Amino acid sequence: MNKDKKIMKTILFSTRQIEMVELMKEKTGITNFVAIVHFAIHEVFSKMFPAYASNPFIKTPNNIETVAKMKVDKKKLELKYKEELKIKEKINMCTNMLYGEIIDDKFCRFNTYYVNGKIAEQQVPILQVNPIMIETSLFIPNRDVVLENIPELKVKLGIK
Repeated sequence: MNKDKKIMKTILFSTRQIEMVELMKEKTGITNFVAIVHFAIHEVFSKMFPAYASNPFIKTPNNIETVAKMKVDKKKLELKYKEELKIKEKINMCTNMLYGEIIDDKFCRFNTYYVNGKIAEQQVPILQVNPIMIETSLFIPNRDVVLENIPELKVKLGIK
């Protein structure tokens, strides 16, 4: 439980008060009983003390949708940022570790180098690029053997 909140007291409501709350639910669209009571307290307070009740994030029927939309937009931006960061990481991996190139911002094209000098071109979706490809798809059977048998490849790829 939030340390700023307290359980005050159990409140006994009359039948008429419960009917009033039900009418408020219909009028405001707020379906939670406790939320209606909170809303009613806020409304009375804001009329008695207007200067203290100007917090735009207090959830009243007028701004519930606005606050919810702001939260959804924030979440969408966070997801978009994470996706962009992930794609940048994959692009970096493609160009700097697989010595490849990006095609249409969707694919990574790189070469696989074989010990006998054969070169095969590979093209994979950018989101499928991963570090294991460096070990398994770039040099076959492995980096040291291929670079030992094809020394000019070191110069071509800029490997020391």
